[in-house]
Amino acid sequence: MANASSASPLMPKGTALWLIRNTALSFKQIADFCGLHVLEVQNLADDEHTSIAPFDPIASGQLTAHDIEEGEKNTNRSLSLAKATPLVKKKGAKKYVPVARRSDRTNAILWIIKNYPKIPDSKIVKLLSSTLKMVQSIRDKSYWNYANLEPHNPVSLYLCKEFELEALVEKYS
Repeated sequence: MANASSASPLMPKGTALWLIRNTALSFKQIADFCGLHVLEVQNLADDEHTSIAPFDPIASGQLTAHDIEEGEKNTNRSLSLAKATPLVKKKGAKKYVPVARRSDRTNAILWIIKNYPKIPDSKIVKLLSSTLKMVQSIRDKSYWNYANLEPHNPVSLYLCKEFELEALVEKYS
């Protein structure tokens, strides 16, 4: 039986097992919510030695305790997935640059400085998750390994997205 919202919870059998063990919801309510057949839910309830791990839908944010309470009071009430809250990026949080790409960062900084010298150092720092000291030392050619740097496009090095670089170039060109 499909869930009314046509979206199933993560790990539907594990979720069903948790709901069986921890709530007084009917098998039909659990089956409808998890996208399972009522007989599958009944089989999960009967099998005490199942290899399926229970999965808490409240802790994972898929269901609220209030919905479960309402469902326990009214067996005709169907459960639905909780609305997902969008992930909010912390202001000032740096993006992760893989260790293998960190040595390429200096080449990307040099490329931006050579091709777009009007872009401020602070914007380069933010775009490439670098430090102001590194950008300034490359700009004034005092970087310890400057002689061995080769300018490379940061997009081709996977250090930033093309639309991010284009927006910066448009703003400061």
